[in-house]
Amino acid sequence: MPIDIADRYKLIFEEHHYASDFRAKIVQAWCLFYAAFAAGLGWAQANASAKPVSWVLSAFALVITVFMWAVDFRHRKALAHSKRIGRAIEESREAAIPESQRFFASITSGWLTHSLIIDVLSGLMFGVLLRASRFLKSSSGDLSSLPPDIVWWAVGGGVLGVAVYLVGLALYG
Repeated sequence: MPIDIADRYKLIFEEHHYASDFRAKIVQAWCLFYAAFAAGLGWAQANASAKPVSWVLSAFALVITVFMWAVDFRHRKALAHSKRIGRAIEESREAAIPESQRFFASITSGWLTHSLIIDVLSGLMFGVLLRASRFLKSSSGDLSSLPPDIVWWAVGGGVLGVAVYLVGLALYG
């Protein structure tokens, strides 16, 4: 049975809204986890008996970073797909939606996208947390100073994030 174009448009609009909300929840959970990690690291540094195992916190944060990035990466297709379908419906003659009132057609990403920002920040955190884990383990949790090469690990991680974004863009569009 055919679905009326108005109903199709409502369905895809709801799907896009759901996908956008889901991505926002992914980012919120990620931020809450980093806040918990910071609190845990602060507690571990304040307690001499917990310092030697504080590297476990940063290693766990590294694993969570990879996991949350993978969840977001997997979810990107749903957002892109709903935008494409919505744009196609808006541009069809049957819909008769004036150009000035088209929602999906007005969504343009340009070069700065949420995916790029998430990939760069994920890469940056990957590099920093990897170095922090190694530093905390080798120093028995003593965080009186930062590793001198932490900036290079952050830059390298950011570059990794850009590379992952570009590869994903080339493979999946």
